[in-house]
Amino acid sequence: TAALVLIEPDLATSVTYFFIFFAITYGVGAPREILIPLILVPLSALFSIHPLLIVILFVGTFVYLKLRNFSPFIILINLFLILTVSLSTPIIWKKGLKEYQKQRLTAFLAPEKYKNREAWQIYQAQIALGSGGLTGKGLGKGTQKGLAFLPAAHTDFIFTSFGEEFGFLGTSFLLLLYSLFLVFILKLTQRTGRYHKGILLGIWGYFFYHYALNMAANVSLFPVAGIPLPFMTFGGSHIIVEFIMLSMLFRILKEEA
Repeated sequence: TAALVLIEPDLATSVTYFFIFFAITYGVGAPREILIPLILVPLSALFSIHPLLIVILFVGTFVYLKLRNFSPFIILINLFLILTVSLSTPIIWKKGLKEYQKQRLTAFLAPEKYKNREAWQIYQAQIALGSGGLTGKGLGKGTQKGLAFLPAAHTDFIFTSFGEEFGFLGTSFLLLLYSLFLVFILKLTQRTGRYHKGILLGIWGYFFYHYALNMAANVSLFPVAGIPLPFMTFGGSHIIVEFIMLSMLFRILKEEA
């Protein structure tokens, strides 16, 4: 499924499946032999920006696995994984990513340089969020959204649009609601069986990934990836998925009551 989504192409959404899988495997107590490669893959891709970082990751992984008494075979597999991912990442950047995906990354790394082009969304999002102040401009009174300075105000930048109209207090309340929802799911996993725990952790992974990436992109802490904000972003398919997950959550609540 993740491969089909990646081919679409939708890189950020395909990573959702990886994050859900990691949340489930980690939460149900999967062996370290499975968890370590899942951690090394994104780290290797990230550290590939500089050879020194790759060396540090390579040596650090070797020392850690050796001290933890992993078998030579497991050590070799993980070291080979680091080399494979780190060496293939530049090739994927040049030949695998679409041009718009490269533009989003370059705009994130140098927003001031590209603020009139690729980073226009990021720049306008900062203006909109900052102009909301403490209490916001009021429902429907956002100027950056209303005058169409903020692109995708109903989708990718719905959090920024909300912040402009409801201010710091409104966004803080929204963050509190989301946090309580995520904590509630984690608390529920502590009193369920292994099967239900796996389902709940998958639901938690989905919502945490979407909350974190959407909001981080809105405040310029992460490249714009087109990840929807659950229950707020305009759209059809993701809303359906989210309510299906809610129905699963309520079903588990009923069975575990």
